[in-house]
Amino acid sequence: MICPSCGYENREDARYCNLCQTSFVKTKPEPRPLPRRIVAAANDKSSGSRSSIRITPLHIIGAAVILFAIIFFTARGVFSDDLGKVDCMAVDDITFRLEVLESPVPVLVVFCDESLWNRVKSEYVPEYGCRAQPAPTIMAMKSIIKDDEYENNVKFCKYYLLLATDPAAKSYDIDLIPTTLLFHNGSVFQRFDGPGCNTEQSREEFEIAFSEVFQESGTY
Repeated sequence: MICPSCGYENREDARYCNLCQTSFVKTKPEPRPLPRRIVAAANDKSSGSRSSIRITPLHIIGAAVILFAIIFFTARGVFSDDLGKVDCMAVDDITFRLEVLESPVPVLVVFCDESLWNRVKSEYVPEYGCRAQPAPTIMAMKSIIKDDEYENNVKFCKYYLLLATDPAAKSYDIDLIPTTLLFHNGSVFQRFDGPGCNTEQSREEFEIAFSEVFQESGTY
């Protein structure tokens, strides 16, 4: 090994020059300290990441709102699926007199078509070219049937109007579906035209009508 200081030729494994004593061992240089601005930026970034995961009341409120929305819409879907399974007696022009007009108890009859009765959630209807919503009056009627609160005191029926010239449509001046009629002693006690505003209001209106007919007949 040739000494870089004096040029003396030493052995290859020599650790220092035999002539001038120059060391051949390379020492590891000391690391240079980082500039203060870099250290400060790193500290700011570290402290910022710690503060970003701090749980605040706003985070708790946001999580509660999201959880409530998930539960609400899930329950709404389950509720709609349950009502889709609810059904009642179907009457037509032949059975209408026996099942409705001659019934010993009040009868709530909804005049509609089959697709409207079976609709429990928003769906696309090709013949309309748009999405159709379920009728609140029908949903209210189904919810009352499902709860079975008026068993043996009120009869629930559906009448599918096939044509505008249907005898029932002419007899009861029905030009809009759904139309719901409450019959008592063979005559119309109260009528509810149209789909209604919402399910809760429609159910309340039905139950008020039931209370009135019960008071009149003294049977409830």
